[in-house]
Amino acid sequence: MSKRNKKMLQMMGLRTEDVLASCFNTRANGNIKRSEYQMFWGQAVNDTEYLEGVLKRLAASMDKPGSQGVSLESLVQTIQFITLFLDVKAKPRKVMAFVSDWAKRDSSSFPPAKEVVRMLSHRIEGSDVIGPVIIGCSTLHSVAEFQKLAGPNSYPTYIDSDIRSGESVFLYSYLVKRALANPSDLTQILQNTVNKMLTLPQQMKMNPKVAETTQLALLHMCKSFLSMMPLSDPGLLKRAITTVSAFYLWPKPFGSTARDLLLMLKEEGKVPGQAMRAKFDREAHTAEFDLPAMASYSMSSKSADDDSSSSGAGAGGGGGGNGGPTVGARPTFVFAEEADDNVLAFVQTMSLAHIEDHEAKSDGTSVYVKLDQFRHACTGPSLPAATRAMLVLNLLATNGRVSAEDAAAMRGLSKKQVAQVYNEAMRVVDDACAQEKPSMARHQLSEGLVVVRNKMEQLAKENASGETIDAQLPSKLPESMVPELPPIAHLVLNTRNSYKFLTKDDIRIACFKFVPYPTTPILERLEKILDCYQCSMLSSGAGTGGDGTTQIDLRLIVSGTNQMLHNMVCAYMSIIQQQPHRLKGLRPRFYLVPMQRNYLASWLARHDSWYNRHVYVPFRSKQFVLPWIEAERGAGAEKDDATLSPPGAFLRGLISSYVRDAQCEVDVNIYNCEAWIRAPKKGFARFGHAESTRSAGGGSGDADGMEIKVSDGDDGSNNDDGANNGAGSGDGNGDGGDGGNEGGGDDDETPDHVVPFVQRLDVGLVPYVREFARKHGLGSSNWEEIMHHKDFAYRAPELETQFTKVDMDGNALSTVTTSSCSYTTLLLSNVPRRGDKCSVPHPSAEWMELHAAATEAARKNKSQNVLVANPTQHVNRLTIRAAAGHSFYIRLDGQNFGPYQQVRISSTGHKLPIQTFFPISL
Repeated sequence: MSKRNKKMLQMMGLRTEDVLASCFNTRANGNIKRSEYQMFWGQAVNDTEYLEGVLKRLAASMDKPGSQGVSLESLVQTIQFITLFLDVKAKPRKVMAFVSDWAKRDSSSFPPAKEVVRMLSHRIEGSDVIGPVIIGCSTLHSVAEFQKLAGPNSYPTYIDSDIRSGESVFLYSYLVKRALANPSDLTQILQNTVNKMLTLPQQMKMNPKVAETTQLALLHMCKSFLSMMPLSDPGLLKRAITTVSAFYLWPKPFGSTARDLLLMLKEEGKVPGQAMRAKFDREAHTAEFDLPAMASYSMSSKSADDDSSSSGAGAGGGGGGNGGPTVGARPTFVFAEEADDNVLAFVQTMSLAHIEDHEAKSDGTSVYVKLDQFRHACTGPSLPAATRAMLVLNLLATNGRVSAEDAAAMRGLSKKQVAQVYNEAMRVVDDACAQEKPSMARHQLSEGLVVVRNKMEQLAKENASGETIDAQLPSKLPESMVPELPPIAHLVLNTRNSYKFLTKDDIRIACFKFVPYPTTPILERLEKILDCYQCSMLSSGAGTGGDGTTQIDLRLIVSGTNQMLHNMVCAYMSIIQQQPHRLKGLRPRFYLVPMQRNYLASWLARHDSWYNRHVYVPFRSKQFVLPWIEAERGAGAEKDDATLSPPGAFLRGLISSYVRDAQCEVDVNIYNCEAWIRAPKKGFARFGHAESTRSAGGGSGDADGMEIKVSDGDDGSNNDDGANNGAGSGDGNGDGGDGGNEGGGDDDETPDHVVPFVQRLDVGLVPYVREFARKHGLGSSNWEEIMHHKDFAYRAPELETQFTKVDMDGNALSTVTTSSCSYTTLLLSNVPRRGDKCSVPHPSAEWMELHAAATEAARKNKSQNVLVANPTQHVNRLTIRAAAGHSFYIRLDGQNFGPYQQVRISSTGHKLPIQTFFPISL
């Protein structure tokens, strides 16, 4: 940067120290404007001054908590990030003095600060930190944390106050950076990881719970690093197999994870690089689209500043949504709540591209992709020709060497010829892996590669078309011949929470044979994405799924609250119910990146410690790395401002690692809530109504219905505005219930609405409070303020219930019908939440947990109602019916609906597949 530019930045107050001074105070609370943030990372930042400034604030904050306007967690996370990822000069004087003074300080009040300063000391002194980093990376919880985690009933999920400092989030990414940059570092990392495993039997005797998660972390790390590049050290492989075999007989999920790694190690011993090729093969199951280069993320050995570029497919000039260079990338679709400032801050920090239906609007994000262009830019589900070529050359290099003649022959092939050579090479690999002994496999591989080399040379000589892949390959081939994985593009789709129902008349006019699920804004977006993929499969002849061909992975990320997840479930079930052909040949994979509170994500974090550290903690942190972006709307940033900052590149990398490395799956049960505005005249409606949950033909679903907009928030004492779906009148606390005449006549056993959900149903006080808040404009108020409102008066509705009890294996025991009783709350839970009175549910179990809280008057009357005597039940079906003249609101996954006179809950038979790193079993 020129002296003139430096002087201009100083006059603008954009020196490193000036920017830090502007954000470290109780007014700014660590935030700066987006334009200043981009200037800071683009030109003003000095890594050493940056580190010195944050260290000074850490000391001040330790001496006087709260004086800097930011949390200690954000400070130590920032120091760890600078230490491991930025270019701080060796032994800076002020930093060395700080480290020396820190040794005399009592930092026991906040242990993470001590660990971070220790890591900083190692780094500035030039010590190799791979060993300490592996220990920190694999120790996912402290002993103190496990004392809390030991009780699943009292500690079933995380809550905000449980989120600890995220300084350990950076350790794994640092190891990945080292491994990709230097093959010898990769070998050292694997050696240290295996050595760490040898200490687990002793650790089991002292801290068994810590040892269990450490074992899962080490096994996951071995699998991850093994897939980065071929490992040709037979001694290390043999020792790793011996070490991992000791865990084979451990119970699930430890033994099953060890088994998977053993299979990888044995195949690696037969054909080096097999784990790496398997990872590329998984990427071949995703479709590639021509997208703006700025939208893509490539896991490479470059610095964080350059991680947004791709070297795998080459950049060209083409039609992204707003012009500029494009690149072939694998998309993930990030569904985000457009009104949420916290989500917007993360999106702007990561400079994520937006998908727009029409012309791009100026909202502060500079990169756009239009859905209409999206479908025409697909190059099909496969690996790029250049990647295939590099994989073949890597196979030759690992099992001998790549001569100049080999490289020249590969450069002279056309795309079609590369595919022929690649397929032949993979056939040779498969034949070698089928051999029982490693020596036989290596012999088979050696003979087969001679055939591959000869075929490559012959095809190069026969190539008369003039088309070659030479321009797509690096001008200088890397020594290891290891290609980069195809880049990922994280594409944001802004949406809102609203529902649109059809009336019974609309349903009859549309000739539906079932009650359709409500339409949400996500549905239209999801339909267009599915259309793009169907075009992709038609153009490439890929993945119909039903005839043995490979299915294509569709990566869908839910980034918001319980309400956002519920909107996604409604859209997904609408596709299954009305348009199942759109999913033909596709395998939807759902990912939770909780930039706001989400109970299912909290449960995942409680049971998958890797997910907790590398997804939940960073994205639930208020300010992950300082300075943090202050969310801006209508900023109208220019295209040149779309600079990917190092913190943004790091966060993109976490999402990319999640979608690529989370190979386990938890199938979350999806339930139906069938609702009647007027209860059927024959009493409890029969369980079943299967046609509302199954795919069916007839009707386009285009009839107009009623639409309601829903505010954001959460249950309990948090801001969680309800929504009235406009289906009827009545105040939900006993009176009213005149919801129109849709439910009358001969059709009264057909529900008015059918709403899917995955987390919980609340009846009684919770939905009433939120409906009261909505009607009185108290959306931002907490529970105490709402319930002390002068007009607040809750009268518990009189309800009858019928439910099917099940045993702990999900087998039906009996159907119980209860007499009318007034309840303060009725809760039916599929996902646990801290503080719930019911037994702890499991989202994959074939039952839900019911808890009934009868009013004090009902309990005093010693009612014969079984739910008064035994308020907690395991059930798989539930019907709730209001007494004559009464109605009630319900709350499904944080959304209010109603009022209704009867609802019925039963399973849809469908699952929502959520990706996890570690297996989560019952």
